[in-house]
Amino acid sequence: MDVVRRRYLYHRAGGDLLKGTVILLLVSPILALSGFYDPPFKIKAESSVELTLDDGEEILRGRIDVLVLQDQLWVMVLESKKTTLSVWSAVPQALAYMMANPNPSKAVFGMVTNGDDLLQHFRQL
Repeated sequence: MDVVRRRYLYHRAGGDLLKGTVILLLVSPILALSGFYDPPFKIKAESSVELTLDDGEEILRGRIDVLVLQDQLWVMVLESKKTTLSVWSAVPQALAYMMANPNPSKAVFGMVTNGDDLLQHFRQL
């Protein structure tokens, strides 16, 4: 983790980082160190989700930055933002994606980051 931190701080010192750079420098190494690239997990990037609200009239659509799966079970939803945005701006989006989980009786972990801040949330229905 020290290497990941040093690399991130080195590139961050050059200015603001875009979402893709945050994913490359911070998210991907954390997923690797956590074992999420190895069996039994699968990774999907930019997974499309659709969520119909209770009123039945509004449909929210989006793309999850990174989705970690074990078979059909969603393990983690990850949403990242560029460094100039507050990490809190990613929370509603990540929660909406987590609500689209096809197995609502199973726990789903979420992670949001802008690189500078890293928050982990747990949701269990």
